[in-house]
Amino acid sequence: TTPYFELADGKAVNSLTFTSNITNGAWYHLVVTWDGTTIRGYVNGVAAGTASQTLDATHSTGLHLTLCEGYNGTDYFHFPYDGIMDEFGLFNDALTTSQVALLYGSGTPLPFSSFN
Repeated sequence: TTPYFELADGKAVNSLTFTSNITNGAWYHLVVTWDGTTIRGYVNGVAAGTASQTLDATHSTGLHLTLCEGYNGTDYFHFPYDGIMDEFGLFNDALTTSQVALLYGSGTPLPFSSFN
């Protein structure tokens, strides 16, 4: 019921547990941004949590993302995502709060070039 995002570099793990719950049977627009210092989550264009991060973005073995796992308030990783994803996007810059709202409010996917 609570979206969870994890970013790891082989030495450390930084995670964000969203402050907004989601329910089965409804569509949601979920966004996670990472600007090198802060991970931010958004649900339907509205801020839904932040977490500081300490990872080395230039780590030689790369970074690892964990998507599609759930959190029940006490336990991670035992609640695999059981739903449909549509129009998944990955950008090479952290979107601003305004860009996330624009993306959500557009009703259609926007290419990265729309933000530059």
